[in-house]
Amino acid sequence: MSQWPGLGDVKEDIQTPSLLLYEEILEENMQSYFRFARARGVSLRPHVKSHRIPELAQKQVKQAESGIMVQKLSLAETMVRHGLDDIVIVCPVVTQSKLDRLMWLAEQATISIVVDGYENTQALEEATEGHNQDINALIEVNVGADRTGSEPGQETAELGEYINSTELIKFSGVLAYDNHILYESSSQEEFCAMADEVLSKLKSTVDEIKRRDIEVPNVLAGTSGTSRQMCKESVVTEINPGRYLLNDASFIKHIDRVQKEDCAARILTTVISKPTSERVIIDAGAKTFSWMHHDQPVCVNDEELEYVDFSSEHGIIDTSDAQIDPCVGDQLEFIVGNIDATINLHSQAIGIRDGVVSSVWSIPTEGQCR
Repeated sequence: MSQWPGLGDVKEDIQTPSLLLYEEILEENMQSYFRFARARGVSLRPHVKSHRIPELAQKQVKQAESGIMVQKLSLAETMVRHGLDDIVIVCPVVTQSKLDRLMWLAEQATISIVVDGYENTQALEEATEGHNQDINALIEVNVGADRTGSEPGQETAELGEYINSTELIKFSGVLAYDNHILYESSSQEEFCAMADEVLSKLKSTVDEIKRRDIEVPNVLAGTSGTSRQMCKESVVTEINPGRYLLNDASFIKHIDRVQKEDCAARILTTVISKPTSERVIIDAGAKTFSWMHHDQPVCVNDEELEYVDFSSEHGIIDTSDAQIDPCVGDQLEFIVGNIDATINLHSQAIGIRDGVVSSVWSIPTEGQCR
């Protein structure tokens, strides 16, 4: 049997560990989020870091009639080479070699880059002048995540004024990363209160910029976990969810509406050892699932089969409370803990429909972090 599956192969014949994407689930997730965005009157620009697959990005763009969002320059380059031509890059670019790459991209497609201060803005300005190439810029506003971001209100407005004075940088609006409220809130009431605070900061910032006679064409906010709350107010014009397409165990835990059946990304594994009656070992560890400990994988076959620990190539499964008794050679399927981290480890994803291989997608962005 070939190492790689062929179209029409049954799932049980796939060599493990393998990353599976259930096409019926991801298609429904894509449709339902698009319907939601359309009903709320906001644009949907999917963040593709959670799958990194150009073919899936093209499907999302065709449906939403929008562009995409990426984290890093290398992912943007790959997407442009696969025909995607409207991209927001959310990590600032500051070194000369990367700025040269960014200017090349801006010649090929509509590129928007995020800035959050004078230093990275001035580096961008020098690059545009050196290449005589214009580019769009969004200012990231720190709305509570305390990662990157300019402070709301006057500080962001002054930076917007500076950008507006440059010759080749086009001020395209503001962006807010608000996913902290999903993980830092301990109740629905607190979640809503934190979301309202984010919206208030965004509105006051937009108002401050407009008071300087500067238009704010776009206001971007809303992750897969927060978009529905971010759409409460008209200030947000575009949402940027990513993990909604595939979902993961973290979302099962933190978002009430996400259930096991909504998770399209699974790792197919094989039991390779049964040291005791209460422990089995599978062939998928950190190199398959990632080291991130946000939430452990969830077993589809039996949720009481608990993924308790891992090493590089081994997953340790506690079977003491399980309803089934897996044996050596049995396949077990797990919903990934965090899809963003898992997808970065794989060069291939296998589409499954009706229990057979329906697609085999290359992930040309595997491991790209520059």
